Amino acid sequence: MASFVIAGGAELRGGSGSYPERIVRYRDLSPEGLKEKVKFTVASMEERLGEFGFGWKDTTAVQAYTVHDFHAVVADELVRRGAMRSGLTGISPGHRSSISNTRWIAAASHARR
Repeated sequence: MASFVIAGGAELRGGSGSYPERIVRYRDLSPEGLKEKVKFTVASMEERLGEFGFGWKDTTAVQAYTVHDFHAVVADELVRRGAMRSGLTGISPGHRSSISNTRWIAAASHARR
C-alpha cells in the first residue's frame, strides 16, 4: 500500500518575473478572477498528481485553503474534474492576503499492483 501527499499549489505561474507579476489575475477578486485562479490552481495540482502517476481518482482527501469564497466555481472547476470525489475540506485562515489567495493539498492512500 503506497500513500502520498502533494501540497503547495497556488495561483502562481512559474518562470521569471516578480512574485506579483506571476500571480494569476493579481489582486483581482472578481468572480471571474477567482474562477481563473481556481482553474489554474486545480490544473497545477492535476499536473503534480500526474507527475507521480496519480489523478484525482486516487485521492482520499482534498483540502483548499483560501480567504475568499470560491463556492461559485466549485461545480465547474472541482466537481467536473473529479477533484471532489472524496469531498473537499475548505479552510479559511484568519488573515487576508491580496497577493496569493489559494493553497491546495491533495492526499491519498493508494494500493499499487
